[in-house]
Amino acid sequence: MKLKINKRKFDKELDILFRALDKNSPLIQLRAFLIEVNQKNIFITSSNGNLSIKHKIEDENIVKILKPGKVLVNGQMLRNVIKKQPNEISIEVEEKTLKIYSKETNANIQLLNVDDYPVINFEAEGNDVEIEGKILSDIIKNVSFAAAERDNRIILNGVNLKSKNGKMIATATDSFRIAIQKMEIDSKNEFEVTILSKNFKDFIPKNVRGILKININDSKMITKYKNTIKLSKLIDGVYPDIEPLIPNSFKYLLSINSDELQNLIDRVTVLSEEINKPIKIFINKNQIILKSERKEMGNIEVQSHNHKWDWEEDFSIVVGSRFLKEAISKFEGKIALAFNGPFEPFLIKGNSNQHLTQLISPQRSY
Repeated sequence: MKLKINKRKFDKELDILFRALDKNSPLIQLRAFLIEVNQKNIFITSSNGNLSIKHKIEDENIVKILKPGKVLVNGQMLRNVIKKQPNEISIEVEEKTLKIYSKETNANIQLLNVDDYPVINFEAEGNDVEIEGKILSDIIKNVSFAAAERDNRIILNGVNLKSKNGKMIATATDSFRIAIQKMEIDSKNEFEVTILSKNFKDFIPKNVRGILKININDSKMITKYKNTIKLSKLIDGVYPDIEPLIPNSFKYLLSINSDELQNLIDRVTVLSEEINKPIKIFINKNQIILKSERKEMGNIEVQSHNHKWDWEEDFSIVVGSRFLKEAISKFEGKIALAFNGPFEPFLIKGNSNQHLTQLISPQRSY
């Protein structure tokens, strides 16, 4: 294998693939890029075992292929070397070494055995669903944060996608909070799949525009956008039925601007180093007060009058600051927080996205 390539462009191409690389994997093959070069194109594959990416470089203005070949090279090392090179570099293989050089720098990286790389089937084998890419990106942003990260119930570490009667519902929960967003899609296909949340965030191409075609079967999802194919394995199992957990009616309603509440949370947690510091919220007609304390440091109280509370009763609730902040950050402008009691899950809705619902369970201690 031998080629010349524009460093800046190559660096950007590697950034796309680096999202699926597992630099800490016990399998050294999953720490590597598989690079395949033919007479016209370069194909590079990366995979962490669950998310896999295959990307094609074909622009004659950035690459000149002198000799085809196929290599498996440590991805982190290759990326670090490329970043330090000047604008144009040459790459070639000598025996079991990848040589990267320019006028000013020479670098050698030992290659891995190509035959040890897992076989990844990027062929579409299921049903095609077409979705506006920007809308799906927003859904991922608005929902995936609520999934668990390392729950023993692996299904809760994923985002559930359900399609029926021309509608798609995306759901995520860590059992303490729920995020649900609905959207209409131009598809009659019915399916229900769950994709690992951290994979879902990288599954949709960055800055995607226009219609995105996704191929889904029982074991994987595949999308192709421009010169990049992304594949994600699906989580096997039955996702819990979440919608019946959403209350249909509420006793108390707080109206407030999302930025106003975000600012109050930031100010009241300034003394704390806890990620999800419990804060106590007092609400009445005249004011909303947020309190937090750190025994060895002190306590803090912030308040605002820029809210609407139509009930005569005073109300208080304890909630995790991170959970509340992440939920309200998905809305702009006015939001509504609907309560039934201090120990009941409360709902968050907003006019900026009426198809999104957030539900948070309060904490019982302060």
